[in-house]
Amino acid sequence: MAGHNVLIFGRTEVGKSTFAINMAAGLVRKGHRVLYVSNEDSVNALKGRFVCRLVGKKWSEIESDKAGAVRIFRERGGEDRLRLVHMQPGTVDGLRKDIEDFEPQFVFVDQIRNLASGEKDLTPRLEANATRFRNLVSSTGVVGIGIAQARDASERHNQEPPIWLSTGDIADSRVGLPSQMDLIIGIGGNSDMLHRGQRSISLCKNKLASDERSREGFIVEFDLARSGVK
Repeated sequence: MAGHNVLIFGRTEVGKSTFAINMAAGLVRKGHRVLYVSNEDSVNALKGRFVCRLVGKKWSEIESDKAGAVRIFRERGGEDRLRLVHMQPGTVDGLRKDIEDFEPQFVFVDQIRNLASGEKDLTPRLEANATRFRNLVSSTGVVGIGIAQARDASERHNQEPPIWLSTGDIADSRVGLPSQMDLIIGIGGNSDMLHRGQRSISLCKNKLASDERSREGFIVEFDLARSGVK
């Protein structure tokens, strides 16, 4: 709902951006306006991945029929309901102008820890960004989705990383950042799962539902080829 704050987190290369891009593309297809802000990938790289996801084809298939891909991309809202922004590093306050200009219903920030905030140390910076982002989400009436890292301890020496994550696995802030969130989604998986294209989805915190199953995790399959990942 408007004003809610969501966090997606996981280890490096587990597929956080893939998960977020798929979520954003699904919202666009359903008729919602989405602002996707990245301080890691360029706009061109992001657009390539969104084209694959919205069109539902591998990049090699899109290159063989570019005109058809452009048509489908437009029909599914890729030009009208999706705005891609690169910020390096950018600030939470800097997002307000794009929100006011584009009037999205959903705002993704990949990654929230990279935004500048004035704090030198990482943990205070991350927690300050989380607080400012929540205030921005509340004041503008959008749904905010931030992306963050899992801490290094989730990859133990010579052991498989945990399949199911908890708020304690969030990097650099295990109190201040989680306290600002209504829903926290952890993405995990051991080496065998990653080889099969599977990921575990942990609902580490869920204030949006009271059902006893509302924090049960589940397994999903990642279609990397149709998410612009070679």
